[in-house]
Amino acid sequence: MATTLDEKLAKLPKECRERIEAHAQELITEERALRELNQLSKFRNSKF
Repeated sequence: MATTLDEKLAKLPKECRERIEAHAQELITEERALRELNQLSKFRNSKF
């Protein structure tokens, strides 16, 4: 049977999991900001 991501992460040391989680949160925040900028750009371009 295949190993899931959660199973793989559970086997990692706590410090490593914490670093991964922190980096994931940074990427999520950045992605949301880029989506917002993209939406604003579309909005502004549609007004001109």
